[in-house]
Amino acid sequence: MGCCFEQKVKEDPIIKLTKLRSQIITTTEFNKVKIEKLEKDIEDLNEQIKLGENDLRQNQYSYTDLEKQNKAKKLLELQKDRQRATKNRDSLSAYNETLKNNLATIEAKIEEIRNYEQIKGGTDALAGIGEIDTAGAILANIQNNLAEQEKQKKNLEAMQIGDAAINAELGIKNEQDYLKSILGSGGNGGTPISY
Repeated sequence: MGCCFEQKVKEDPIIKLTKLRSQIITTTEFNKVKIEKLEKDIEDLNEQIKLGENDLRQNQYSYTDLEKQNKAKKLLELQKDRQRATKNRDSLSAYNETLKNNLATIEAKIEEIRNYEQIKGGTDALAGIGEIDTAGAILANIQNNLAEQEKQKKNLEAMQIGDAAINAELGIKNEQDYLKSILGSGGNGGTPISY
């Protein structure tokens, strides 16, 4: 009885980290937009609170107690809104800083993995080549050169034998004999032998 299980393929760590890096970049940019909007909202709320407080101070004697309480209630709501917006902004800012730190760590890890893969690849490539027998190659080259010299020596000897055979037909053993035949037996300019 056999059962087949799908073997889960392990995702390449660089691909995984690159995807995570992209997600973090997207999230930090999205948070940055939210933070900027919250800061604008906080500025608007500050302005509304400031205007409302100034209005209450300047017109405190013209408003009824109920109007003053309603205005104070609205101002407290604005302050609570500002406090929520400030907390939200501060939270998003802290979160973004953490994400940026994670991003730096992820980028360093990607670089570390790439460097490791290159080093390991070089090590594996060199191990795959094995040791190169340079001494063996040099000896083989020397043997080839010696064999070639021996061949050239034999060829030269064969040519010399051929020359000697041709010279023998002419009645000359070597250059000295030929010179003697031209200059005479003493070699000092005697009468040449005619053929």
